[in-house]
Amino acid sequence: MMEKVQLQLPTTPYPLTTVPVYARTRDEFAMAALTGLLASNARGGLHGSPFAVAAEAAYAFADAMLKKREAS
Repeated sequence: MMEKVQLQLPTTPYPLTTVPVYARTRDEFAMAALTGLLASNARGGLHGSPFAVAAEAAYAFADAMLKKREAS
């Protein structure tokens, strides 16, 4: 019989209610972009760039998405 494992979810270092909605949305967009960037990196998408480059690119995508969203 398999033992049940209790999943411990990570906690944030700050309450999400103290983070402005715009900042949370930007972070969520960046996380989504970073997922795609890292997946594409496995196929040479970032050409071996360091993770800092991927993070900067993810936020650039997030900023572009927010700008487009505001224009709509």
